[in-house]
Amino acid sequence: MPVLIQEAIAELVIRRFNACYDCLLKVLSRYLVVLLGVMDLPNSPKPTLRLAHQNHLLLTPLEQWLLYANSRTATSHD
Repeated sequence: MPVLIQEAIAELVIRRFNACYDCLLKVLSRYLVVLLGVMDLPNSPKPTLRLAHQNHLLLTPLEQWLLYANSRTATSHD
């Protein structure tokens, strides 16, 4: 596979990951505020993920979601 195509695919995968991750955070935030009544919702991803985990909204371990958060931060700086 040519290098240009590989780079294009990698960039598309990163964009899709970022879009899905951002959407997830918006949905979690809205759920925590509207349905669970959390008033002081943090404006950053990791505390939001921790609150979602505490409220049993995540099916996989919190550590996995924190890795996703770190990956999102890393991709936004590249």
